Amino acid sequence: MSHFSALVRKQILNSSLMLWHEQLEVIKKALEKSLKIIDNGSYILDKSNFIKFITLDTLLINHSL
Repeated sequence: MSHFSALVRKQILNSSLMLWHEQLEVIKKALEKSLKIIDNGSYILDKSNFIKFITLDTLLINHSL
């Protein structure tokens, strides 16, 4: 079962088509909803690079870059 709404899931899964700041807004919205976040995988948030790992509709984040 997903912790994300269908819209957020769709936005995250389609984020490769978004600009970096659009991707960041999707992540912020997901975090504001107090969804379960698993500290695994990695994110690099900057204008030149936005690397993400998504598995089974769950957002995986590693805060140590």
